[in-house]
Amino acid sequence: MFDQYYILDNSISIMDYRVNLAARMLANKRGSLIGAVLAVSIGILVIHVNFVIFQGIYDAIIRDMTEYRFGDIFVSHEEEATIERSHVVYTNWFERVPLVKSATPRLSGSADIEFRSMGEFREEFDVPIVGVEPVSDIQASKIHTTISEGQYVYARNSIVVGETVAEDLGGVRVGDNLKLIVTNSGGARI
Repeated sequence: MFDQYYILDNSISIMDYRVNLAARMLANKRGSLIGAVLAVSIGILVIHVNFVIFQGIYDAIIRDMTEYRFGDIFVSHEEEATIERSHVVYTNWFERVPLVKSATPRLSGSADIEFRSMGEFREEFDVPIVGVEPVSDIQASKIHTTISEGQYVYARNSIVVGETVAEDLGGVRVGDNLKLIVTNSGGARI
């Protein structure tokens, strides 16, 4: 307001200065506005890209777990550790459904594994184990296609060991004898 009462002859040059100043301020604000919009847009883009990547990883993990280990339907008894009916009842019931390709029983738990190689004793604790019925498991899952050495479970007293467990036991190879120690529901070690 003070500049309005300034010299009348200079009023045009003062107005030019104000217009130039306003134009400069507007240009600076526009630049910072564009920068802020770009920063927010890039932030949102990064969040979406991370979401897509992690969702893809999650989907792949779930797909692999269902195809290789669990199948598409997993039956368990949440309150007790045992299911009262025989696995044959459930298997036959599921196989009657037209869309079911195959059904197989599985028994999961954990075990301690002992291995002796060249006089050296090695042991692993709380290794997850899955008991399978060899013939029907090959029809119901694709886990048998993941075996790199040896063959899938083909008879009683045979075992498939994962790569990590084999390395932790000191290089278990096909044909080596392993001792599995499992604690049953009564607390006895078998």
